[in-house]
Order: sequence, then C-alpha cells, then structure tokens
Amino acid sequence: MPSHSPAAVEVRGVTKRFGTAIAVNSVSLQVKENEFLSLLGPSGCGKSTLLRLIGGFEEPNEGEIYLHGKSVRGVPPYRRSTNMIFQHLALFPHLSVFDNIAFGQRMKGVARNEIRNKVERILQLVKLSGYEERGVRELSGGQQQRIAIARALVNEPEVLLLDEPLAALDLQLRVQMQHELKEIQRRVGTTFIFVTHDQTEALTMSDRIAVMRGGVIEQVGAARSVYENPETAFVATFLGDSNLIAGAIQEVIGETAMVSTRDGVVSARNRHPVSAGLSIQVALRPEKVRVLPIPASPHNLENSCKGRVRRITFKGTLVENQIDTEAGGSLVSLATPDLAGALNEGDAVTCAWKTADCVVVTS
Repeated sequence: MPSHSPAAVEVRGVTKRFGTAIAVNSVSLQVKENEFLSLLGPSGCGKSTLLRLIGGFEEPNEGEIYLHGKSVRGVPPYRRSTNMIFQHLALFPHLSVFDNIAFGQRMKGVARNEIRNKVERILQLVKLSGYEERGVRELSGGQQQRIAIARALVNEPEVLLLDEPLAALDLQLRVQMQHELKEIQRRVGTTFIFVTHDQTEALTMSDRIAVMRGGVIEQVGAARSVYENPETAFVATFLGDSNLIAGAIQEVIGETAMVSTRDGVVSARNRHPVSAGLSIQVALRPEKVRVLPIPASPHNLENSCKGRVRRITFKGTLVENQIDTEAGGSLVSLATPDLAGALNEGDAVTCAWKTADCVVVTS
C-alpha cells in the first residue's frame, strides 16, 4: 500500500481556556502540505488563539497539536518549524531592510555569504530587489508588509502563520496584497495558515476555509464549496450574504427538500437528516435571485414568489434590489446593471430562483 505523508498541521481535540472562558473548544483540524488555509470568523471566535496554539505561543489545556506527524506539546515557538506574522508587523525601525530580513539568520549563526544570498533571493521573491539599504520607515505600508513576509520566509519555515497581517492597510492596497500574498505562497510552496475576519479576503486567497464561531469550527472545506454549500445559517451569512427563508420541512425526496414557507412551498437542496415538520431555514444567495417585472414569467426556475420593489441601490458593478414579498417576507437580489433591468421602486415583481441555488441550513 502507498504510504501517506502526515498533514503539515494536525489539531486533535484541542481546548484552550483562559480562566472560566473557553477560547477554543475541542477543535480538530488537518492542514495539508503546501495548502493556503484561512481561519475565518468574527472577533472573539477563537481563530487567533488557535493560530497561537499552533505556533507555540499558547499551550492547550486539552488535546494535541502535531507538525508533520510529531507532537509539539511543550515545544517553544523558536523550536517549531513555524514562523508567525502578526497584525502589527514589529519590524525593527532602526535597522535597514537587509538587516531586518537577516536578523533571524544571524541569530542562528548562519554564514555571512549564505545570509547575503538568502536575503537577495527573498527580496527578489517579494519584488523589492534594490531596497536592501533603505530604512523601513522609508517604505510604504505594502512594502513593509512584504518585508515582514520576507523576514519570515527567509528562515524557511515549513508552516507560516499569519494573524490578520493586512488589516491595517487601506482597501486598494489590501486587495493588491491579497493577490501578491497568494502568488508568493504558490511560488514558495510553504503551508500558510491565515487568520481573517474578512470574507472577501478568505475567498480570494484560500484553498480551504475553516469558519469559526464561539471557539468551534462550524464548517471547513474548499472556498467555493463552503460558499455554495453552507451547512449552517451562520456560515451562510458570515461567508457572503444570504437570504434566510424560514420554513418547515414538508417532505424530502432524495436530496431535495420541499419546505413550507410564508411565501409558499420552496424546493431546496438538502444534506441534513431532516424529517417532516422540522423547522429549518433555506439559504439563498442574492446573486441567484432573478427579479422580473410582472407580467413576465420565469423560465426554468422552480421557485418563485410575488412582491414589490422597496429599494434599489446602485453599487457600481452591481445593482441591489430589496423586495417586500406579498406574504410579508423580504428578499435581496444582486445583479449586474445590464441584467438588473429597468425596475423602479414600487414596481410589482416576481422573484424566482432554481432549486440548485438554495440549500437547507441548520441553526
């Protein structure tokens, strides 16, 4: 039988308490070799604590953490095959770019020529060749971010831990750095574990996303899969926007659930063990909702309800329609201006969507 190499990081049943508060609650997670995994969740959900546990800055009260199959219980951060980049980059302001990057290598006693070669290679990787002698105060926020990444990568960690490193950047620079950071990860092949509360950031960069709430992981999977197949109402609303339609299971046919709602029966994809009468919610992404002026009728769309346009918001590349349904519910739709049509506030409309585009979620 072929041998399987261990995961780059494995967390088994880890719990971390601070006094009576449980920051991480019996979490298990595997991170693959050369993977970019994001820990996504709101403030206080435990994602940064989990990152610090992996890096050795905290010790678990229960459970074990393994790096490439070896337990690291009691192993200090400087002896682990990890490096960590914090939100506050903590560059040395009195040192040059070269000396900032070389600092860790000098502490390890690496030969001068080898340090020079490593720093030059890593500066080329982060597109800052020629900046060796500059002071870090002379650099822009994005350049300082790249120096922090270079300083970590020059030590050749097997796992790089990043705790919201882009949070302090303005929006345009942040978007640019998202793409650059992912490109750097692809080129070096290092395993990245990235903490963020920004859903767009997680979707843009991640191979997989672990969504956290209240110290536990609610769902983990490929970025697109988690977005299109949320398992809980929290995941559906935190990772992107969703219409949540309350209802009760009428019947289940294979992987399709017929759900009784205030606006009629809705057919939705279902992966949960549910039975007739159970109260659930259906998650429907706004971009999947078609809004048609009456008397136009939907074609090849299994679900529909009537309503009236309450508000239209132009958002540049998208138009948002907020619809009040006849039965007192509400729906939000998103579409490009050319697909949104010439609707006006107050217009009577039909909202329609496919069974494949909505999914039953738990609380």
